Amino acid sequence: MRKFLLYIMGVISMLSFQSCLHDDKELFDESAAERLEHATEETKQILESSTSGWAFQYYLGDEYTSGGCTYLVKFKDGKADVALDLVDDPTNITHSSYDVVKDQGPVLTFDTYNEWMHYFANPNSDGTTNGGDFEFSVMKISNDTIDLKGRTTGNKMRLIRLPENTDWSTYFNAIYDFEDNMFDSYRVMEDGVEQGVVSFNSRRYSYVASDKSVVRNPYCVTPNGIAVPVAFAADAHNFVQKDGELNLTATDVASGKSLVLQPLISPSYVIKNVGASVALNDEAQTKEIKLNMANAFTYTSDADWLTINASENGLTLNVTANNEGHPRQATVKVANENGEGEFVVSQMECAKDIFGTYLLQYYDSDGKACQSTFDVTADNADAIDMPIYLGGGHTLHATLKWNDETLSFDWSSFQYLGAVPLTNGTTCSVYNIFVGDQYWSALSTNFTYSAPVSYDAENGTYAIFSEGEVNGEQISSVYLEACNPNPASSNDILGYLEIMQSPVLVKIPADETSAARVKGMMKTKMLCNKVPAFHANPVFGKKFVK
Repeated sequence: MRKFLLYIMGVISMLSFQSCLHDDKELFDESAAERLEHATEETKQILESSTSGWAFQYYLGDEYTSGGCTYLVKFKDGKADVALDLVDDPTNITHSSYDVVKDQGPVLTFDTYNEWMHYFANPNSDGTTNGGDFEFSVMKISNDTIDLKGRTTGNKMRLIRLPENTDWSTYFNAIYDFEDNMFDSYRVMEDGVEQGVVSFNSRRYSYVASDKSVVRNPYCVTPNGIAVPVAFAADAHNFVQKDGELNLTATDVASGKSLVLQPLISPSYVIKNVGASVALNDEAQTKEIKLNMANAFTYTSDADWLTINASENGLTLNVTANNEGHPRQATVKVANENGEGEFVVSQMECAKDIFGTYLLQYYDSDGKACQSTFDVTADNADAIDMPIYLGGGHTLHATLKWNDETLSFDWSSFQYLGAVPLTNGTTCSVYNIFVGDQYWSALSTNFTYSAPVSYDAENGTYAIFSEGEVNGEQISSVYLEACNPNPASSNDILGYLEIMQSPVLVKIPADETSAARVKGMMKTKMLCNKVPAFHANPVFGKKFVK
């Protein structure tokens, strides 16, 4: 009997399919080809109807294996203007053509090269990419939202219409501000019951459920919340922070349900807002730091010259005058039931504590120790010449700047360091590029690698290059890149000449002659951490010069 029913159902389904083919016009008033043509034209019309453009929630890596970012895109007359929130300058807009073509459905394609839209899809030297798309199947469309699917990654993405008269810079700044003020972790409360903890870092979330299972996926930041392509609870994808609240509330849960992310307030909240270090001059003083819920933590200083008071609205730091003749620092431990953290309070002044002769120490790509010396004076504090010695007798010159506010030496990205002959007989221009785990500063001049000054009895005054990020990633090394003269795009970057790992500045004691100081310091131990020989990611090319 079951076989008979299955046979009958098969016949019916075949007849039904044939009927659909024959009666397509009758059921839909249009053929499939005509419907596809109209859907394609409708998509173009809706895309170009937004006068301010669209926010494009974009996810990297096959099956969401990397992070999320937001493009702003304006479509007009077959052209596309594109900006990217991972770029340091949101006014840097790239241009190309676009089209909506027919396949099994409408497909949005950026059909001429667009630096930002093609950035993650560009092939590396080994043929791989960074997991990006520039062609997208249109899955669902309305006047205000368009759901897309990357043709390469298969990732679901979304275009959201921007309100009229939206200023792109203002929109991006709102994203940055919200991201800066996010907590690291939140309790996931579904209908008032805790389901787990979700943590956010570098555009990926990690959700640890109450059963200890772990889910990791990307997220995008919005001006007032976050969006996730893969829900971690209650099939919710969009969260907003309502005025006057710290919670993030899901906006797309089923009727009668609720999903709220409650901040898990840990010491990292203090460090994130106060900073890893607080810089003060040598005078006795009181410093007020605004910080909501500052009194939710305990604070312990390891120095008797510093006292700390906390209130609901902030911290008060009281310091005595520094008459010790060198920089001094105090470590402040921050603690509550959710963990511990620390920040540093420093006191120093240029004339007494900073100016003098410094030794640059670092390890190159082969793990070889390298050194050079330079002077820091009142006259050159805004443009300190730091020599970098390459093999073959070549010397490059980087420019540092003393930062009085952070008490650190600052090194900006993509400085022209000099010209070097290549092994192929040509001459290249050399620039410094800062590198994280996945991102690099490329041709941007707006990233900074900082070396805060420290002091201890054993090593004296020194400054470790340790503070600086590229698109949310900690800078891990400095590439000295060979470039074509007057580089205009990443295509002008030829490959790296050398890599500086763990760079440190050491102040040479002033009670010796210059020659003796340099000779003596060359024999001392390296203050920077010993690292193994470096193997570069192929994306950065190969060595041209040793």
